[in-house]
Amino acid sequence: WGNIMNQPQFKHQEFSIDATTRKKILRQDRIQPASKNYYLYFDSKKFEIENYSAFSIAIKSDDISFFKNDKLYKGVLRVDELDIFEAEYKLTRFAEDNIVVLNLNENVFPVEAILAIETIKKTLEEFDHQLEAYSSLPQNFKTSVSELRVWLEKLSKKINEIQKSSFEKNLKNLQEYEESVVFFTNNYMMKNLPKFAQTMGLSLAGVDEKLVKKCYEFLRNEVGHIFYKSTYGNRAYAKPRGYAGDFEMMNNVYSNELRGEDLFSKCMQRYFTDNPAGKAVRNRLNYLNNKIENTVRNNSFSKILAVASGPAAEIQKFLVEKPELAEKCEIHLIDQDDEALKYSQKEIMIICRAKNIKPRIFFHNIAIKNIINEGLSIGSFDLIYSAGLFDYFTDPVAQFACKRLFEALNPKGQLIIGNFSTNNPAQFIMEAIGDWYLIYRDEKTLKKLFNEVCADLIIESEPESVNLFAILNK
Repeated sequence: WGNIMNQPQFKHQEFSIDATTRKKILRQDRIQPASKNYYLYFDSKKFEIENYSAFSIAIKSDDISFFKNDKLYKGVLRVDELDIFEAEYKLTRFAEDNIVVLNLNENVFPVEAILAIETIKKTLEEFDHQLEAYSSLPQNFKTSVSELRVWLEKLSKKINEIQKSSFEKNLKNLQEYEESVVFFTNNYMMKNLPKFAQTMGLSLAGVDEKLVKKCYEFLRNEVGHIFYKSTYGNRAYAKPRGYAGDFEMMNNVYSNELRGEDLFSKCMQRYFTDNPAGKAVRNRLNYLNNKIENTVRNNSFSKILAVASGPAAEIQKFLVEKPELAEKCEIHLIDQDDEALKYSQKEIMIICRAKNIKPRIFFHNIAIKNIINEGLSIGSFDLIYSAGLFDYFTDPVAQFACKRLFEALNPKGQLIIGNFSTNNPAQFIMEAIGDWYLIYRDEKTLKKLFNEVCADLIIESEPESVNLFAILNK
């Protein structure tokens, strides 16, 4: 007995049922049909099915005198006028509201088959509804989408055939091999994908917004599965943190790595991260890093604030490249996403330990809405910048946010606000495939927007001219 008690305890050994709740008789669950198109036929008589189980069926009958005790009835189950199951039944009892309960004589009612029928019926109904919804889309748009799908499928097949020949390569050679394939394929895609985007975009000229969204939905259904195999495409559309441009997405673009389910997906990944919009984001990192360095060099001591800091890649770059300037400044990072702050804190601490530096860096989990409503309560600064936050702000919100940040500048301080330009060749792909919408502004619009806050205002851009920067000097 002692040996038994010392044996490991398993769930089944400890499982018990309370006697007060124990069921004396187990009954098969009764299932209701998903629709009213389920009928049981006895010769020419038709009866609507109320519910069924593996061994019985309840039907509605206006003439219960049809059913007699000790008599067998040969019945056929029909769903949407299709014969599904034939068996013999006998009367069990009459229930309220003209319900007749019958037991199967020998057979077992095909419950799983009926459930499968209900599933496929629902699927086909949704399919028909979807086709009907898409029937109103511009025909030239649907034609362009079909051509794009065929082009992508054939191209992906060709590229993934190449992948098979790299199976036995070592890791170093494999990386070089894939980089070469991706490099040339990406150049090919850069020449051809924009043509499809342009054709589809032109076919939607003058189409109302509601129908445009339907067109985008159709496009995603047709080709989304190809685009979303890349980590960029998948993250942009899935938005695991609630919005497309989260800190992980920025890291995705900054690293520009080959990531995806197969070789063609890696080509697609490179297309996303290396198109003008992706390059602009990496250029933005260098641009802001230079602004930080110039501010620190031109002051005996500088206070710097990054608003919606994300991964704070420009701060990391500054600390790696100019560690000797680290103790000449105090850096504050603000983000509404605490995971972004945790990430940047970890990466910055790693750099500081490696470089043996101890900069003054503070992390603040604050939303821009709080700043607009209450002002900036963490001090005043020599440089305040926001890289991509204003892309999501309507004009009134952008003006209020700008005013609050400008108020937090020290005398001779500088506020830099980044905004994607209307000159973004990737806009259609971002919106149609990634469901990623920005508020685009040109130089004239930015000046008009922020001139009320500061008259000393200039507009700069990175080399791609996709990302603009409004610079407000106090």
